[in-house]
Amino acid sequence: MALLRHTTGEIKERKALTVNPAKTCQPVGAMYASLGVHGCFPHSHGSQGCCAYHRSTLTRHFKEPVIAGTSSFTEGSSVFGGQANLITAIENIFTIYDPETIAVHTTCLSETIGDDLRQITQKARDDGKVPEGKHIIYASTPSYVGTHVTGYSNMVKGILRCFAKSTGTPNGKVNIIPGFCEPSDMAEMRRIATMMGIECIVVPDTNGVLNGPLAITKCTPRVGPHPRKSPPRAIPWAASASAFGPPPTRSTIWTPSARCRARSWTCPSASRPRTASWTPCAKWPG
Repeated sequence: MALLRHTTGEIKERKALTVNPAKTCQPVGAMYASLGVHGCFPHSHGSQGCCAYHRSTLTRHFKEPVIAGTSSFTEGSSVFGGQANLITAIENIFTIYDPETIAVHTTCLSETIGDDLRQITQKARDDGKVPEGKHIIYASTPSYVGTHVTGYSNMVKGILRCFAKSTGTPNGKVNIIPGFCEPSDMAEMRRIATMMGIECIVVPDTNGVLNGPLAITKCTPRVGPHPRKSPPRAIPWAASASAFGPPPTRSTIWTPSARCRARSWTCPSASRPRTASWTPCAKWPG
């Protein structure tokens, strides 16, 4: 009733404004945290509708495409469990997309059934569905408990549980674990640490994934400035590196307009300019 009292009776058109809900379900936060790991493919263990809602929520806010897989539950999966669906999904994702890591989070349906992600992911490894050197991380994120911030925290714990191993030898770096915040906030944390001369590991780090045009790495081709826009600001490689390697960047597929075709960019590792048919150099992270 409190929300209804503050809701106006007049309906206003909002064309340049995105209104987010005050809180949403755990899988949204878990999917967002997964995108902050280099080479990670989020996977929603539930129905197709759940995954579509989580993706659209993040896409609507960040104005960036968000990828994710789903176990595609059917009536049979809803009754007998989704183990077979998840194992098949893991095999297909590694075969088709070849990510470094798959981050599995649950939904209301799979949590109500009682699917055990630890047991299912271990069975996938035992059956040879996980290639050598690849990883699966998981988190329990029922939508009927907590909010998107809870799901983000649960997935961060899953990430650290998978990757953080004690060697007994300090590496001289500082671990920075951001809360649920914007990619720009994560970039600012890394920038401040870099200015202080501190080597840090930021995890998760969605900078360069959900604000792609703002993160231009060392080997990114320098696009000729648009006639009516200022040139993009380059961010140093050290300041934009991701938690577990180079930042997960999107493929640079840029088609110059008619007014910009005469311009060219220069690859940092080559002395001659490259035109629109640019070939990545050996240093290009992929």
